[in-house]
Amino acid sequence: LILSLFTLLIFLDIPLFSQEVDNRIDGTPVLLKKHKKVTGISSFKKEFFQIGDTRTFITYNFNSNSTENVEAVLTDTGTHCYLWVASGYTVEDSKLNDIKNEFDLVIYPIDTTYFGKEPNVDNDEKIHILIFDIKDNYQEEKVYIAGYFDPADQTGQNQLDMFYMDLNPGIPGSNSFYATLAHEFQHMIHYNQDNSEETWLNEGFSMYAEVLCGYGLPTYHINAFVNNPNTSLTDEFNNTLEEYGAVFLFIEYMEEIVERQDISISTFTRTLVSSELHSINSINYILPQFLTSEYDTFEKIFNKWVLANYLDLSYGDYGYRRENMDLQVNLTSVDTLYTNSLSIGYPEYYVNSWSANYFKIYPSDSILTISVNFDGYINGTSGSDDFSCLSVLGISGDSLINPPEIYIPDNNGNVSGVSVQANSIEYFIFIVAGADDGGNFELLLEPSQIVPVELSLFNAFIESNRIKLIWITSSETNNYGFEVERKFINKDFQKIGFIEGNGTSSKVNSYSFTDNDVTPGWREYRLKQIDYNGTFTYSNVIEIFIDFPQKFTLYNPYPNPSNSSVIFKVDFPVDTEAEISIYSLTGEKVITLKKDNINKGKHSYIWNGINRQGKRVASGIYIINIKSNKFTASKKFIILK
Repeated sequence: LILSLFTLLIFLDIPLFSQEVDNRIDGTPVLLKKHKKVTGISSFKKEFFQIGDTRTFITYNFNSNSTENVEAVLTDTGTHCYLWVASGYTVEDSKLNDIKNEFDLVIYPIDTTYFGKEPNVDNDEKIHILIFDIKDNYQEEKVYIAGYFDPADQTGQNQLDMFYMDLNPGIPGSNSFYATLAHEFQHMIHYNQDNSEETWLNEGFSMYAEVLCGYGLPTYHINAFVNNPNTSLTDEFNNTLEEYGAVFLFIEYMEEIVERQDISISTFTRTLVSSELHSINSINYILPQFLTSEYDTFEKIFNKWVLANYLDLSYGDYGYRRENMDLQVNLTSVDTLYTNSLSIGYPEYYVNSWSANYFKIYPSDSILTISVNFDGYINGTSGSDDFSCLSVLGISGDSLINPPEIYIPDNNGNVSGVSVQANSIEYFIFIVAGADDGGNFELLLEPSQIVPVELSLFNAFIESNRIKLIWITSSETNNYGFEVERKFINKDFQKIGFIEGNGTSSKVNSYSFTDNDVTPGWREYRLKQIDYNGTFTYSNVIEIFIDFPQKFTLYNPYPNPSNSSVIFKVDFPVDTEAEISIYSLTGEKVITLKKDNINKGKHSYIWNGINRQGKRVASGIYIINIKSNKFTASKKFIILK
């Protein structure tokens, strides 16, 4: 009866618990990577336990990247679980009883229904759950490892079917604690069904398990992805909040597509989890068994998904149906294409593999067509490996005027000469979606009219604490020159300078202008190109944000842990001479990244894990240290091989 009630609540999509701020991440990806070569499942002699027993468990310290022993006491048992609490810690009996019942009556039956059967290496039907203080970098990172499943327990180590739950800052019996229980149990099941699955898909199903079990949407993680939609879905998993948001949303969307076709979600999910293939290959193999040709490949689902993440319509394929799933990803750029304007070009953007950039363009009323050229520049098997598609949305008010147009690139990775009608369109959304490789791309938008000056580049950047504007023309006809205009928030454009043109020219000409006003905040620039006869056209508008820091700050290194490069961001409020170096935990200097005069402002430095001898450093804890005559600061971070 209890199970039936919970199942009913799930299918009605009624949340069982209130939503809370949720800055959890999972330790499982780190351990799956660490034990990638340790696959398979063993069989160990059954042990017998009773409440009050003590046992020493081998646990993982994510700070030191090493194992350590934790003694724990068996405090409660259920139909499907043993609950162990680390010695020296106390969890109220009522909470332990709640946790036991929640796992037995909700999480266990739902996770096994949707994902399959868990392993049984210890010849005991009950699963061991160790509740202790997982050693992570919570105070530095502001996210914490809420739990983990360690595959090493399946082949040795503790020789038990078990997973691990955090009690500091994790709160046993809280909504996020239960969500993590469902999350980690899915990992255990998935390992039994397919112990070589790619982490992104495995994590996606674990996030989905949290929702299936009734613990609400992972709003914290979804918002992180919404703010950074250029997050790769399938690349090596770096344990960031936006990656969790991305993989959850993709699994949720794919499962909704299946459900809309009146197909059993649990049957589809179990089939996909147990597939002998992995990642995209697994999805491509399973989808045709359940869905029509419109949805029968990963790429077809992905191309619809990137549209759904912006439109989120309540009908058709381009949106989510689950309650409280209202979302719209952030835009990469917003511009206006004026009547007779110069072209808008985006030559320096980058799209990650299986992610997307979103551009919002306002056309003027008199522009009838917009031409879009799309070029990839990354090395790959072919250009089509770089990009998945270009999608075009025409919108007025909050309504989609026409069905989305999706353009597939040719073998060189290009979509060229696409004409779209601007009649009745308030603005366009152009979505550039990456494929297997991703990479750099150029998006070029052109009005239909012939213009007197062809502007191939217009950009702004900070140089020596000033704003430098540069622009390049590929041809000019009767060009008297350019007025440079600047606009602050809630102000009108004002002329701040004039640069003489080159009359009529068929060669490439470069121009620059320096704005000495560095008042903090957003500002916009545009060029007013003037002919000798007095007629003029405006360029596209570019914007830049000035934010000189008020105090010295060394931010947390990221990603942390890292198995490749680490990024360090530093704020310098004044000009200073400084040395920035990497040290080992024993105090030995590994490499000096910079020793020079540094201008005030925001700076970023990247270390690729190579020491001053040109060799890759060993796994371990390292320290970034900054010393100057005005400031001193250091931060620890972890390098994993």
